Amino acid sequence: DKFKTPDKINKWVKDKTYGMIEKILNNISEDFALGLANAIAIDVEWKTPFNCEATKEGEFTKANKETVKVEMMHQYVEEYAEYFQTKNAKGIILPYKKYDSNGEVNYQEGTQLEFVGILPNEDAFGYIEHLTEEELKEIDENTESVNSDLNVRLSLPRFRYKFDLVKFKEILMSLGIKSVFDEDNADFSRIVTKENLEKMNVPNLYVG
Repeated sequence: DKFKTPDKINKWVKDKTYGMIEKILNNISEDFALGLANAIAIDVEWKTPFNCEATKEGEFTKANKETVKVEMMHQYVEEYAEYFQTKNAKGIILPYKKYDSNGEVNYQEGTQLEFVGILPNEDAFGYIEHLTEEELKEIDENTESVNSDLNVRLSLPRFRYKFDLVKFKEILMSLGIKSVFDEDNADFSRIVTKENLEKMNVPNLYVG
C-alpha cells in the first residue's frame, strides 16, 4: 500500500508474527510504488527443555581451530529423541514443540521441526565441507529411538542464529539476478501494467 506509513506496516508485521519481528521498514521514499515483504521467524521451544541449572562453562572449538570457553547445556536424554551412528559420525535428533496457527502448543497441527546434531569421528570441518546426500541418507537409515535401553548424555553449546540481509542485493546479483535492479530495463509489467504506472506517475517499476 503506497499510502501506508512504516509505523503502520511495522505494527501489522508485529501483530502477524506474535511480536517476534519488531521492524521491517525505517522509512518509505517518495518514489515508493510497491512493497512485498516475506518474513520467516522460528521461535520454538525444545520438546524436552534443557535444565538451566545444568548449564555450565565448557570448551568449544571454533572453525579456526581456536578453543574458547562457552556455556554448555547438558541433558540426559531418555525419550523424545533419536540417536544415529554411521561409519563417519554419530549424533542425535531432538524435536521442538509443535504449534498451531494461534501459536499454542498443539501436537496435532503444524510441522514437526527437529534439531540434528552431528558429531564426526574426526576432522569436523572437513566432514561438513564434504557432507553428501549419501551420508545424510545413511544417517536417516541408521536412526533409532532413544529409550530406557538406549539413552544419551548430551552436551551442547548454547547458541543463537542470526542472518543479516544487508548484502542481499549483491548476493542476488552474483547469482545472475540483475535486470530487476535496473531502473530502465526492469520488467514488472505482469505485476503493474504500463497504463497503471502512468496513472501512478511512476516511470518504471524496479527493485531499489
